[in-house]
Amino acid sequence: MANTLNKVNSGGIEDGSIINADVKSDAAIAFSKLQDVSATDRILGRDSSGAGDIEEITPANVRTMLNVEDGADVTDATNVAAAGGILKTTVDAKGDILAATADNTVARLAVGTNDKVLTADSSEATGLKWATVSSSDTLSNRNLIINGDCQINQRHGVGGNVTGLTNGAADYGADRWQIKITNPSGGTWAFNHTDTSYEAGGFRRSVQLALTGTAQATSAAETMIYIRHTVEAKNAVRLAWGSSGKKTMTLSFWMNCNVAGDGQVNIQHGEVNKRVSGTYTYSSAGSWEKKTITFPASDDEINNDTGVGFRVEWVVCAGADAKTGSVQTSWATPAEGDRGAGQTINIATTVGHKFAITGVQLEEGSTATEFERLDYGTNLLQCLRYYYKINADDQGDLGVASGWCRDTEKCHGNINFPIPMRINPSSMETTGTAGDYAVAHKTSGPIGQAVPTFDSATQYSASLVLQVTGNPFTAGECGRIQKQTNSAFLAWNAEY
Repeated sequence: MANTLNKVNSGGIEDGSIINADVKSDAAIAFSKLQDVSATDRILGRDSSGAGDIEEITPANVRTMLNVEDGADVTDATNVAAAGGILKTTVDAKGDILAATADNTVARLAVGTNDKVLTADSSEATGLKWATVSSSDTLSNRNLIINGDCQINQRHGVGGNVTGLTNGAADYGADRWQIKITNPSGGTWAFNHTDTSYEAGGFRRSVQLALTGTAQATSAAETMIYIRHTVEAKNAVRLAWGSSGKKTMTLSFWMNCNVAGDGQVNIQHGEVNKRVSGTYTYSSAGSWEKKTITFPASDDEINNDTGVGFRVEWVVCAGADAKTGSVQTSWATPAEGDRGAGQTINIATTVGHKFAITGVQLEEGSTATEFERLDYGTNLLQCLRYYYKINADDQGDLGVASGWCRDTEKCHGNINFPIPMRINPSSMETTGTAGDYAVAHKTSGPIGQAVPTFDSATQYSASLVLQVTGNPFTAGECGRIQKQTNSAFLAWNAEY
Protein backbone atom coordinates (compact mmCIF):
# COMPACT_ATOMS: atom_id res chain seq x y z
CA MET A 1 0.00 0.00 0.00
CA ALA A 2 1.40 3.26 -1.09
CA ASN A 3 2.41 6.00 1.34
CA THR A 4 2.40 3.72 4.40
CA LEU A 5 5.17 3.39 6.93
CA ASN A 6 7.33 0.61 5.59
CA LYS A 7 9.61 -0.06 8.51
CA VAL A 8 9.05 0.15 12.24
CA ASN A 9 11.27 -1.60 14.82
CA SER A 10 11.75 -1.58 18.53
CA GLY A 11 13.89 1.53 18.27
CA GLY A 12 11.16 3.56 16.59
CA ILE A 13 10.72 4.83 13.11
CA GLU A 14 13.90 4.68 11.19
CA ASP A 15 15.45 7.82 9.69
CA GLY A 16 14.07 8.53 6.27
CA SER A 17 10.97 6.36 6.80
CA ILE A 18 8.69 9.43 6.62
CA ILE A 19 9.15 12.00 3.91
CA ASN A 20 7.22 15.19 3.13
CA ALA A 21 5.06 13.38 0.62
CA ASP A 22 3.79 11.01 3.31
CA VAL A 23 2.14 13.90 5.15
CA LYS A 24 -1.08 14.62 3.31
CA SER A 25 -2.06 17.88 5.02
CA ASP A 26 -0.14 20.93 6.14
CA ALA A 27 -1.94 20.57 9.46
CA ALA A 28 -1.56 16.82 9.70
CA ILE A 29 0.64 17.06 12.78
CA ALA A 30 -0.80 19.32 15.46
CA PHE A 31 1.32 21.44 17.84
CA SER A 32 -0.04 19.28 20.65
CA LYS A 33 1.72 16.27 19.13
CA LEU A 34 5.10 17.99 19.32
CA GLN A 35 7.39 17.75 22.31
CA ASP A 36 6.36 20.06 25.15
CA VAL A 37 8.41 23.26 25.71
CA SER A 38 9.99 22.97 29.14
CA ALA A 39 8.99 26.41 30.47
CA THR A 40 7.52 29.80 29.58
CA ASP A 41 9.60 32.44 27.78
CA ARG A 42 11.38 30.04 25.49
CA ILE A 43 12.12 30.30 21.79
CA LEU A 44 12.92 27.28 19.63
CA GLY A 45 16.03 27.56 17.58
CA ARG A 46 19.66 26.82 18.10
CA ASP A 47 22.06 28.66 20.37
CA SER A 48 24.87 26.11 20.36
CA SER A 49 27.61 26.45 17.77
CA GLY A 50 27.32 24.68 14.49
CA ALA A 51 24.42 22.73 13.00
CA GLY A 52 22.41 20.35 15.17
CA ASP A 53 19.19 19.67 17.01
CA ILE A 54 16.57 22.31 17.76
CA GLU A 55 17.03 23.83 21.20
CA GLU A 56 15.08 25.95 23.61
CA ILE A 57 16.60 29.45 23.85
CA THR A 58 16.14 31.48 27.03
CA PRO A 59 15.49 35.26 27.08
CA ALA A 60 19.04 35.84 28.31
CA ASN A 61 20.42 33.92 25.37
CA VAL A 62 18.16 35.80 22.96
CA ARG A 63 19.42 39.15 24.28
CA THR A 64 22.98 37.92 23.86
CA MET A 65 22.24 36.87 20.29
CA LEU A 66 20.69 40.31 19.53
CA ASN A 67 23.29 42.25 21.53
CA VAL A 68 20.60 43.98 23.62
CA GLU A 69 20.95 44.59 27.35
CA ASP A 70 18.32 43.45 29.87
CA GLY A 71 15.60 46.09 30.23
CA ALA A 72 16.64 48.02 27.15
CA ASP A 73 14.31 50.97 26.34
CA VAL A 74 14.45 52.64 22.95
CA THR A 75 12.91 55.79 24.46
CA ASP A 76 15.53 56.07 27.19
CA ALA A 77 18.05 58.83 26.45
CA THR A 78 20.97 56.94 27.98
CA ASN A 79 20.27 53.84 25.94
CA VAL A 80 19.80 55.83 22.76
CA ALA A 81 23.02 57.72 23.31
CA ALA A 82 24.90 54.52 24.09
CA ALA A 83 23.66 53.10 20.82
CA GLY A 84 24.82 56.21 18.94
CA GLY A 85 21.28 57.36 18.23
CA ILE A 86 19.52 60.72 18.65
CA LEU A 87 16.07 61.11 20.21
CA LYS A 88 13.50 63.00 18.21
CA THR A 89 12.73 65.00 21.33
CA THR A 90 16.12 66.68 20.94
CA VAL A 91 14.41 69.12 18.56
CA ASP A 92 11.14 70.76 19.44
CA ALA A 93 10.37 73.42 16.83
CA LYS A 94 10.14 73.79 13.09
CA GLY A 95 13.51 74.71 11.66
CA ASP A 96 15.62 73.43 14.57
CA ILE A 97 18.86 71.85 13.44
CA LEU A 98 21.38 69.51 15.05
CA ALA A 99 24.98 70.61 15.44
CA ALA A 100 28.04 69.19 17.14
CA THR A 101 29.36 70.83 20.29
CA ALA A 102 32.32 68.45 20.60
CA ASP A 103 33.55 65.10 19.35
CA ASN A 104 30.60 62.67 19.26
CA THR A 105 28.37 65.25 20.98
CA VAL A 106 25.23 66.67 19.38
CA ALA A 107 22.99 69.53 20.52
CA ARG A 108 19.97 71.44 19.27
CA LEU A 109 20.44 74.82 17.60
CA ALA A 110 17.13 76.66 17.65
CA VAL A 111 15.87 78.11 14.41
CA GLY A 112 16.80 81.74 13.84
CA THR A 113 14.37 84.58 13.31
CA ASN A 114 13.26 85.65 9.84
CA ASP A 115 15.94 86.97 7.46
CA LYS A 116 18.81 85.59 9.51
CA VAL A 117 21.52 83.41 8.02
CA LEU A 118 23.66 80.73 9.61
CA THR A 119 27.27 81.81 10.10
CA ALA A 120 30.35 80.28 11.69
CA ASP A 121 31.27 81.65 15.11
CA SER A 122 33.88 79.86 17.21
CA SER A 123 32.69 81.60 20.38
CA GLU A 124 29.36 79.74 20.24
CA ALA A 125 28.95 76.25 21.76
CA THR A 126 27.96 74.77 18.42
CA GLY A 127 30.41 76.89 16.42
CA LEU A 128 27.40 78.40 14.63
CA LYS A 129 25.02 81.28 15.10
CA TRP A 130 22.16 83.01 13.34
CA ALA A 131 23.15 86.48 12.18
CA THR A 132 21.90 89.42 10.15
CA VAL A 133 23.66 90.08 6.85
CA SER A 134 23.59 92.99 4.47
CA SER A 135 20.59 91.77 2.51
CA SER A 136 17.85 89.27 3.26
CA ASP A 137 18.17 87.69 -0.14
CA THR A 138 21.74 88.09 -1.38
CA LEU A 139 25.23 89.03 -0.27
CA SER A 140 25.93 91.18 -3.34
CA ASN A 141 26.18 94.99 -3.24
CA ARG A 142 26.66 94.96 0.51
CA ASN A 143 29.90 96.95 0.79
CA LEU A 144 29.41 100.66 1.45
CA ILE A 145 33.11 101.27 0.77
CA ILE A 146 33.96 101.95 -2.88
CA ASN A 147 37.33 100.65 -4.09
CA GLY A 148 37.80 98.76 -0.84
CA ASP A 149 40.50 96.59 -2.41
CA CYS A 150 42.34 99.74 -3.62
CA GLN A 151 42.52 98.47 -7.21
CA ILE A 152 41.61 101.78 -8.89
CA ASN A 153 44.07 104.67 -8.93
CA GLN A 154 43.11 107.03 -11.76
CA ARG A 155 45.01 110.04 -10.46
CA HIS A 156 48.44 108.45 -10.12
CA GLY A 157 48.32 105.09 -11.90
CA VAL A 158 49.14 101.66 -10.51
CA GLY A 159 51.77 102.05 -7.83
CA GLY A 160 51.58 105.84 -8.16
CA ASN A 161 52.24 107.95 -5.09
CA VAL A 162 51.56 111.42 -3.70
CA THR A 163 54.79 112.62 -2.13
CA GLY A 164 56.04 115.65 -0.21
CA LEU A 165 52.89 115.92 1.90
CA THR A 166 53.12 118.21 4.91
CA ASN A 167 50.90 119.97 7.40
CA GLY A 168 47.48 120.77 5.90
CA ALA A 169 47.57 118.14 3.13
CA ALA A 170 44.23 116.68 2.01
CA ASP A 171 45.21 114.72 -1.10
CA TYR A 172 43.65 111.69 -2.71
CA GLY A 173 45.70 108.61 -3.46
CA ALA A 174 43.86 105.60 -4.87
CA ASP A 175 40.30 106.49 -5.89
CA ARG A 176 38.02 107.47 -2.96
CA TRP A 177 40.92 107.30 -0.45
CA GLN A 178 42.00 110.61 1.05
CA ILE A 179 44.77 111.51 3.48
CA LYS A 180 44.28 114.36 5.98
CA ILE A 181 47.35 115.72 7.75
CA THR A 182 47.52 118.12 10.67
CA ASN A 183 51.17 117.80 11.66
CA PRO A 184 52.86 121.11 12.54
CA SER A 185 55.87 119.22 13.95
CA GLY A 186 57.36 119.26 10.47
CA GLY A 187 56.95 115.70 9.16
CA THR A 188 56.95 114.90 5.44
CA TRP A 189 54.71 112.14 4.20
CA ALA A 190 53.89 110.03 1.12
CA PHE A 191 50.51 108.52 0.34
CA ASN A 192 51.39 105.40 -1.61
CA HIS A 193 49.54 102.89 -3.78
CA THR A 194 51.33 99.59 -3.28
CA ASP A 195 51.47 96.90 -5.94
CA THR A 196 53.55 94.04 -4.62
CA SER A 197 52.97 90.38 -3.86
CA TYR A 198 49.59 89.25 -2.64
CA GLU A 199 48.71 90.60 0.77
CA ALA A 200 47.11 88.39 3.40
CA GLY A 201 43.49 87.84 2.46
CA GLY A 202 44.35 87.68 -1.24
CA PHE A 203 44.64 91.43 -1.90
CA ARG A 204 47.22 92.72 -4.34
CA ARG A 205 47.06 96.47 -3.63
CA SER A 206 46.68 98.77 -0.66
CA VAL A 207 46.85 102.43 0.33
CA GLN A 208 49.79 103.27 2.53
CA LEU A 209 50.90 106.34 4.45
CA ALA A 210 54.66 106.57 5.00
CA LEU A 211 56.82 109.06 6.90
CA THR A 212 59.53 110.13 4.44
CA GLY A 213 61.16 112.95 6.37
CA THR A 214 61.57 114.53 9.84
CA ALA A 215 60.90 111.99 12.55
CA GLN A 216 59.11 113.26 15.64
CA ALA A 217 59.87 111.72 19.01
CA THR A 218 56.83 113.57 20.29
CA SER A 219 54.37 115.00 17.77
CA ALA A 220 52.84 118.39 18.31
CA ALA A 221 49.80 118.26 20.61
CA GLU A 222 47.41 119.19 17.79
CA THR A 223 48.66 116.45 15.45
CA MET A 224 45.90 114.45 13.81
CA ILE A 225 46.69 112.33 10.75
CA TYR A 226 44.13 109.96 9.31
CA ILE A 227 43.05 108.12 6.17
CA ARG A 228 39.47 108.97 5.21
CA HIS A 229 36.70 107.49 3.07
CA THR A 230 33.43 109.35 2.47
CA VAL A 231 30.17 107.44 1.95
CA GLU A 232 27.60 109.25 -0.18
CA ALA A 233 24.22 109.82 1.47
CA LYS A 234 22.36 108.09 -1.37
CA ASN A 235 24.30 104.93 -0.58
CA ALA A 236 24.05 105.27 3.20
CA VAL A 237 20.24 105.71 3.43
CA ARG A 238 19.74 101.95 3.33
CA LEU A 239 20.93 101.89 6.94
CA ALA A 240 17.59 103.52 7.85
CA TRP A 241 19.16 105.61 10.59
CA GLY A 242 16.66 107.70 12.52
CA SER A 243 13.88 105.13 12.06
CA SER A 244 12.62 102.13 14.02
CA GLY A 245 14.39 99.89 11.51
CA LYS A 246 17.82 101.51 11.96
CA LYS A 247 20.74 99.18 11.35
CA THR A 248 24.13 98.70 12.90
CA MET A 249 27.12 98.29 10.61
CA THR A 250 30.32 96.29 10.76
CA LEU A 251 33.69 97.40 9.43
CA SER A 252 36.36 94.88 8.49
CA PHE A 253 39.78 95.60 7.01
CA TRP A 254 43.31 94.27 6.66
CA MET A 255 46.18 96.39 7.97
CA ASN A 256 49.96 96.37 8.17
CA CYS A 257 52.14 98.71 10.20
CA ASN A 258 55.70 98.96 11.52
CA VAL A 259 54.36 99.61 15.00
CA ALA A 260 52.15 97.35 17.12
CA GLY A 261 49.55 98.87 19.41
CA ASP A 262 45.96 100.03 19.60
CA GLY A 263 44.19 101.84 16.78
CA GLN A 264 41.00 103.89 16.52
CA VAL A 265 38.43 104.30 13.75
CA ASN A 266 35.88 107.13 13.85
CA ILE A 267 32.54 107.50 12.05
CA GLN A 268 31.45 111.12 11.53
CA HIS A 269 27.76 111.63 10.71
CA GLY A 270 27.24 113.74 7.60
CA GLU A 271 23.96 115.39 8.56
CA VAL A 272 24.46 116.22 12.24
CA ASN A 273 27.43 116.95 14.45
CA LYS A 274 27.70 113.45 15.90
CA ARG A 275 30.51 110.92 16.00
CA VAL A 276 31.02 107.33 17.15
CA SER A 277 34.30 105.44 17.52
CA GLY A 278 35.68 101.93 17.81
CA THR A 279 39.10 100.48 18.56
CA TYR A 280 41.20 97.48 17.59
CA THR A 281 44.50 95.96 18.67
CA TYR A 282 47.31 95.34 16.19
CA SER A 283 49.63 92.68 17.60
CA SER A 284 52.37 91.71 15.15
CA ALA A 285 54.32 94.64 13.71
CA GLY A 286 55.15 94.18 10.04
CA SER A 287 52.44 91.56 9.45
CA TRP A 288 49.03 91.74 7.85
CA GLU A 289 46.16 91.33 10.31
CA LYS A 290 42.40 91.51 9.81
CA LYS A 291 40.41 93.77 12.12
CA THR A 292 36.66 93.99 12.73
CA ILE A 293 34.64 96.70 14.49
CA THR A 294 30.84 96.94 14.85
CA PHE A 295 29.27 100.40 15.16
CA PRO A 296 25.80 101.14 16.56
CA ALA A 297 22.99 102.60 14.48
CA SER A 298 22.35 106.33 14.69
CA ASP A 299 19.13 107.97 15.82
CA ASP A 300 19.73 110.78 13.31
CA GLU A 301 18.47 110.43 9.75
CA ILE A 302 20.60 110.58 6.62
CA ASN A 303 19.14 112.66 3.79
CA ASN A 304 18.59 110.90 0.47
CA ASP A 305 20.86 113.18 -1.56
CA THR A 306 24.37 113.45 -2.98
CA GLY A 307 25.82 114.95 0.19
CA VAL A 308 27.90 113.27 2.87
CA GLY A 309 26.19 110.30 4.49
CA PHE A 310 29.07 109.77 6.87
CA ARG A 311 32.86 109.67 6.88
CA VAL A 312 35.10 106.85 8.07
CA GLU A 313 38.52 107.83 9.38
CA TRP A 314 41.43 105.54 10.34
CA VAL A 315 43.60 107.43 12.81
CA VAL A 316 47.29 106.98 11.98
CA CYS A 317 48.89 109.45 14.40
CA ALA A 318 47.29 111.51 17.16
CA GLY A 319 48.80 114.21 19.37
CA ALA A 320 48.06 114.86 23.01
CA ASP A 321 45.07 117.12 22.30
CA ALA A 322 43.19 114.19 20.74
CA LYS A 323 43.79 111.93 23.75
CA THR A 324 42.48 113.93 26.69
CA GLY A 325 39.05 112.27 26.56
CA SER A 326 37.79 108.73 26.04
CA VAL A 327 36.67 106.54 23.17
CA GLN A 328 32.97 107.20 22.50
CA THR A 329 31.37 103.92 21.46
CA SER A 330 27.91 105.55 21.32
CA TRP A 331 26.92 108.44 19.08
CA ALA A 332 27.76 111.74 20.75
CA THR A 333 28.69 115.35 20.00
CA PRO A 334 32.36 115.25 18.97
CA ALA A 335 35.04 116.37 21.38
CA GLU A 336 38.59 116.74 20.10
CA GLY A 337 39.95 114.93 23.14
CA ASP A 338 38.01 111.78 22.15
CA ARG A 339 39.13 111.64 18.53
CA GLY A 340 42.31 109.66 19.18
CA ALA A 341 41.82 108.60 22.80
CA GLY A 342 42.22 104.92 21.94
CA GLN A 343 45.22 105.37 19.61
CA THR A 344 48.67 104.20 20.67
CA ILE A 345 49.98 103.34 17.18
CA ASN A 346 52.25 106.16 16.02
CA ILE A 347 54.44 105.94 12.92
CA ALA A 348 55.71 109.54 13.19
CA THR A 349 58.66 108.57 15.39
CA THR A 350 60.74 106.89 12.68
CA VAL A 351 61.36 107.83 9.05
CA GLY A 352 60.33 104.93 6.82
CA HIS A 353 57.55 103.69 9.07
CA LYS A 354 54.30 102.92 7.24
CA PHE A 355 50.62 102.31 7.89
CA ALA A 356 48.66 100.41 5.20
CA ILE A 357 45.09 99.17 4.78
CA THR A 358 43.23 97.13 2.17
CA GLY A 359 40.29 94.73 1.88
CA VAL A 360 38.03 97.31 3.51
CA GLN A 361 34.35 96.40 3.85
CA LEU A 362 31.55 98.22 5.67
CA GLU A 363 28.20 96.43 5.74
CA GLU A 364 24.85 96.27 7.48
CA GLY A 365 24.54 94.16 10.60
CA SER A 366 26.86 92.89 13.30
CA THR A 367 28.63 90.22 11.25
CA ALA A 368 31.67 90.74 9.03
CA THR A 369 31.23 88.62 5.92
CA GLU A 370 33.83 87.67 3.33
CA PHE A 371 35.08 90.65 1.31
CA GLU A 372 32.85 91.34 -1.70
CA ARG A 373 35.14 91.18 -4.71
CA LEU A 374 33.94 93.13 -7.75
CA ASP A 375 35.24 92.76 -11.27
CA TYR A 376 37.58 95.57 -12.31
CA GLY A 377 35.06 97.21 -14.65
CA THR A 378 32.34 97.45 -12.00
CA ASN A 379 34.83 98.78 -9.47
CA LEU A 380 36.01 101.43 -11.95
CA LEU A 381 32.46 102.53 -12.80
CA GLN A 382 31.72 103.16 -9.14
CA CYS A 383 34.83 105.33 -8.89
CA LEU A 384 34.02 107.30 -12.05
CA ARG A 385 31.05 108.89 -10.30
CA TYR A 386 33.52 110.83 -8.16
CA TYR A 387 36.52 111.35 -10.43
CA TYR A 388 37.06 110.94 -14.17
CA LYS A 389 40.45 111.12 -15.82
CA ILE A 390 41.01 110.40 -19.51
CA ASN A 391 44.10 109.39 -21.44
CA ALA A 392 46.44 109.01 -18.51
CA ASP A 393 49.49 106.95 -19.51
CA ASP A 394 48.17 106.75 -23.06
CA GLN A 395 49.68 107.57 -26.45
CA GLY A 396 50.16 111.08 -27.74
CA ASP A 397 48.31 112.55 -30.76
CA LEU A 398 45.03 111.13 -29.50
CA GLY A 399 41.81 113.09 -29.78
CA VAL A 400 40.03 113.78 -26.52
CA ALA A 401 37.18 116.07 -27.63
CA SER A 402 35.46 116.80 -30.90
CA GLY A 403 34.30 120.38 -31.31
CA TRP A 404 33.99 123.44 -33.47
CA CYS A 405 35.79 126.70 -33.91
CA ARG A 406 33.71 129.57 -32.57
CA ASP A 407 36.13 132.06 -34.09
CA THR A 408 39.63 132.07 -35.48
CA GLU A 409 41.30 131.64 -32.08
CA LYS A 410 38.95 129.42 -30.03
CA CYS A 411 38.10 125.77 -30.41
CA HIS A 412 35.28 124.45 -28.20
CA GLY A 413 35.08 120.74 -27.40
CA ASN A 414 32.58 118.53 -25.58
CA ILE A 415 33.19 115.36 -23.56
CA ASN A 416 30.50 112.97 -22.32
CA PHE A 417 31.16 111.33 -18.97
CA PRO A 418 30.90 107.50 -18.90
CA ILE A 419 28.39 107.66 -16.01
CA PRO A 420 26.66 110.58 -14.27
CA MET A 421 29.00 112.20 -11.77
CA ARG A 422 27.92 112.91 -8.21
CA ILE A 423 27.65 116.68 -8.81
CA ASN A 424 28.41 119.08 -11.63
CA PRO A 425 32.21 119.47 -11.67
CA SER A 426 33.26 123.09 -11.28
CA SER A 427 36.75 122.84 -12.74
CA MET A 428 39.01 120.71 -14.93
CA GLU A 429 42.46 119.34 -14.23
CA THR A 430 45.25 119.48 -16.83
CA THR A 431 49.03 119.22 -16.88
CA GLY A 432 49.27 123.01 -17.21
CA THR A 433 51.72 122.66 -20.12
CA ALA A 434 50.69 124.16 -23.48
CA GLY A 435 52.79 121.72 -25.48
CA ASP A 436 50.72 118.80 -24.15
CA TYR A 437 47.58 119.84 -26.11
CA ALA A 438 46.68 121.04 -29.62
CA VAL A 439 43.87 121.23 -32.18
CA ALA A 440 43.65 119.23 -35.39
CA HIS A 441 41.87 121.42 -37.95
CA LYS A 442 40.84 120.47 -41.48
CA THR A 443 43.60 118.45 -43.10
CA SER A 444 46.39 120.17 -41.25
CA GLY A 445 48.38 118.64 -38.43
CA PRO A 446 48.16 119.82 -34.84
CA ILE A 447 48.06 123.60 -34.59
CA GLY A 448 47.34 126.13 -31.91
CA GLN A 449 48.98 124.52 -28.91
CA ALA A 450 47.60 125.74 -25.57
CA VAL A 451 46.27 124.48 -22.24
CA PRO A 452 42.51 123.75 -22.47
CA THR A 453 40.36 125.63 -20.01
CA PHE A 454 37.13 124.68 -18.27
CA ASP A 455 33.98 126.11 -19.82
CA SER A 456 31.05 124.37 -18.11
CA ALA A 457 29.87 120.95 -16.93
CA THR A 458 26.85 118.98 -15.84
CA GLN A 459 26.75 115.56 -14.21
CA TYR A 460 26.70 114.10 -17.72
CA SER A 461 29.18 116.08 -19.81
CA ALA A 462 31.69 118.92 -19.87
CA SER A 463 32.77 121.51 -22.39
CA LEU A 464 36.24 122.98 -22.70
CA VAL A 465 37.98 125.65 -24.72
CA LEU A 466 41.40 125.75 -26.28
CA GLN A 467 42.28 129.38 -27.07
CA VAL A 468 45.36 130.45 -28.99
CA THR A 469 46.70 133.51 -30.75
CA GLY A 470 47.57 134.10 -34.41
CA ASN A 471 44.13 133.25 -35.84
CA PRO A 472 44.96 129.69 -36.93
CA PHE A 473 41.32 128.51 -37.08
CA THR A 474 38.42 129.12 -39.44
CA ALA A 475 35.26 130.18 -37.64
CA GLY A 476 32.38 127.72 -37.93
CA GLU A 477 34.44 124.74 -38.94
CA CYS A 478 35.15 121.57 -36.98
CA GLY A 479 38.19 120.94 -34.89
CA ARG A 480 39.50 118.19 -32.64
CA ILE A 481 41.19 118.90 -29.35
CA GLN A 482 43.88 116.33 -28.78
CA LYS A 483 46.70 115.44 -26.42
CA GLN A 484 50.21 115.68 -27.78
CA THR A 485 52.22 113.76 -25.21
CA ASN A 486 51.87 110.54 -23.25
CA SER A 487 51.60 112.43 -19.96
CA ALA A 488 48.79 114.77 -21.08
CA PHE A 489 45.40 114.30 -19.45
CA LEU A 490 42.09 115.92 -18.62
CA ALA A 491 40.22 115.22 -15.40
CA TRP A 492 37.06 116.25 -13.54
CA ASN A 493 36.55 115.97 -9.83
CA ALA A 494 33.21 115.38 -8.04
CA GLU A 495 34.66 114.33 -4.70
CA TYR A 496 33.87 116.03 -1.41
